Parts: sequence; C-alpha cells; structure tokens
Amino acid sequence: MHDRLAHPAASAAAPLPDTVLPLGAAPFIAWAINALPGDRAIYWQGHIARDAWPVMGRLRPRDCRALTETARLALRLAEDGYLRLVQHRLGTHDYAYVAIARRVSPARRARRLTLPLAEAA
Repeated sequence: MHDRLAHPAASAAAPLPDTVLPLGAAPFIAWAINALPGDRAIYWQGHIARDAWPVMGRLRPRDCRALTETARLALRLAEDGYLRLVQHRLGTHDYAYVAIARRVSPARRARRLTLPLAEAA
C-alpha cells in the first residue's frame, strides 16, 4: 500500500525520491504545478494495475478510483511533455512509481496545466 514506503537501499545511480505524494489527483496536480525541472516524487507504491482493480480488494473502491485518476493524470502529463515517468522495482508486485518534472516554458505550463486541473476536480 502507498503509506508503507519502506524500500530496500536504492542503487546509487537512481535513489528513490524523498517526496511521497498522498493518493489523489489534486495532490498530484499541485505537485506538478509547483515542481521545478528535475524534481521527483513517488505518486504510488505497489502495483498500479492490480491495486486499482476493485475486485482484488487491496483498496477501497473510492481509493481505486483515486489511484486510477492519478495514474491517468500522470500519463497525460507525461504525454504532454511535463513529466517523465519511471518505475523502481522494489519486490514482487511492488514498484515505486516516480514522476520527474521536465523543463517546460512558463507560457506552456500555465496554459496546459489548467486542463487536467478541471478534470481532476
């Protein structure tokens, strides 16, 4: 689950970020808006495909929806060039999902980040 971030020692080349975001699209978009290029944050730990599926019973249905919304938002922002998404394998079915802010012009950042904000609300 997300709150139990207890990872083994990460490799020296790619240590895990210290920032762990609370579950939900609103905290994720707030981080993305304020992130500087190179800032990194873990937006989920676990296995998104399994954890977001309510039948698995790992999360409450409301949290499954929040995880799905957050993952879709992360993917959209990555496709639009605002983020780079990476995964660190921590164990079996256990990954740290990391968003890394990319350099974006201030005009583009202000114009494009307003669209996902409306969807996240």
